[in-house]
Amino acid sequence: MNLLYRFLLIALIALCYFGAGQLAFSMSGGVVGGKIVSVAIFLSEGVALAAVLIFGRWMVAGIFIGQLLLALTSGLSMMSSVGVAVVNSVEATIAVTLFNYFGLDRSLSRVRDVIGLLSLIALVLQPFSALLGNLVLLISSTVTLEQFPVTVFAWWFGNVMGQLLLAPFLLLLYANYREVRIWKMLSVIVFFLGLNYFILFVYPISRLSIILSLTLPAVILLAAYTLTVYSQIATLIISLGATYATREGVGAFATGDVLSDFIDLNFYILVHVTLSLIVGSLFAERRTAEMQLMDKNRILREMVNLREQVEAMHRHDMKNPLNAVINGPRLILETEKGLSKSTTKLLVACEKSGYIILDMINRSLDLYRIETGSYKLNPERVDLLAVLEDVINDSPVVRNSASSDQQVTITDARINRSEPIYVCGERLLCYSLFANLIRNAFEAASANNFVSIGLDCVMTSGACTVTIANEGSVPIKIRDRFFDKLVTSGKKDGMGIGTYSARLFTEVQGGKIWADFSDEHRTRVIVSLPTWPCQSVG
Repeated sequence: MNLLYRFLLIALIALCYFGAGQLAFSMSGGVVGGKIVSVAIFLSEGVALAAVLIFGRWMVAGIFIGQLLLALTSGLSMMSSVGVAVVNSVEATIAVTLFNYFGLDRSLSRVRDVIGLLSLIALVLQPFSALLGNLVLLISSTVTLEQFPVTVFAWWFGNVMGQLLLAPFLLLLYANYREVRIWKMLSVIVFFLGLNYFILFVYPISRLSIILSLTLPAVILLAAYTLTVYSQIATLIISLGATYATREGVGAFATGDVLSDFIDLNFYILVHVTLSLIVGSLFAERRTAEMQLMDKNRILREMVNLREQVEAMHRHDMKNPLNAVINGPRLILETEKGLSKSTTKLLVACEKSGYIILDMINRSLDLYRIETGSYKLNPERVDLLAVLEDVINDSPVVRNSASSDQQVTITDARINRSEPIYVCGERLLCYSLFANLIRNAFEAASANNFVSIGLDCVMTSGACTVTIANEGSVPIKIRDRFFDKLVTSGKKDGMGIGTYSARLFTEVQGGKIWADFSDEHRTRVIVSLPTWPCQSVG
């Protein structure tokens, strides 16, 4: 920033400071302590605070010049004028120092920034300015000792209101000028000018509560659903309109007691300013959080797509060696003669297992898609008993149990039926579902105990129920979370996925699954699937 530009900006700030001060004194000049102390809105302080926060400490020169001219034209001596100008200049330096120290943002887009600015104004800057400024006036005999408490309060109150009303508006306008739309700004100005004119001059309302009920909701709605700068424009119009009406002796703030009237007026303005800023910052934070959430969701979708692409590559790479596993046994069976029955049976089992693994690879993303609700079920007629027999015959856990004293029993309620009963679902989902549950049952059952599988088709409710029972109980601490993800207990290599995936595979097929812990020495898991043709499980 070149020197000429700085000089012009300093001159502009000095002129604005001086003009705003003259306006405040014209509103309530001579109320307390002569023309230099005003209980009205001292807009000069708002200009000063916004200037140093936007442009930096070097704007203190403009503040000093503006305050010096204002004091001299108000009848103060040169020494008193310089003293007051120095106090207000130091106040501005303190403001920008503390604002930056506490990491506040000029955009006032967070509640933290708004509360921080309000606290800085009311509790630090203006107590400092009011006390030291009035000490200068007391020493120069501009105010008496009896007037001192009143002038300190008037200085503090008027300056606080000036900074609260104008500084946030200028900061918001500077931070959001690219987003401000002229037509919206003009609409706000026209509406609130009309509202002010109606309630202050056409039908003057004398009760503060009624005026607040008319103006405050409109300002809050504006702060909630638009940029906060628009609600600050409305607040500025309301404040200046009420101040002008008070000067003209009309409205709720023209009772005849000038000091009380201006205190009530400032309270009226304070309510609009603070609520507008706080509500605006709350909704601004909400909008920012929503935008951040949208960005995170977009990144997450991109990561999911990348994951699917990588897993698709892995599936493709795994299929090549798997083809040898599938085709090798078939090639041996077709070319080699004189193979024993046991060898033939083993080769057939290898080929079948290879196809099962291939199907599982092709559906490796099914669990994820079910979790996210993007899985599309292709229902088919599934022979449930055949699936259970395949699971038992293919499961290494079940085969290994043959060398121990564990026993598996399958009971089928269809034994006396002349026609098979089918369930509605997908064969591979049913296979994975019962493979997980049966494996869990064998792992949970200790040696010399049994695992039983009962198949019961209830035609009246259109459901086929499978019960898998094993000796041994589930720990009480995890019973309520038995089907949740990553819940396991007592298994060395358990990951807590088996019952969780079983629940998802059941529910996506329109079925239900639950556990029965009523017998303290036995665990029963019940799966109910809809029979063919498809209908929901009751």
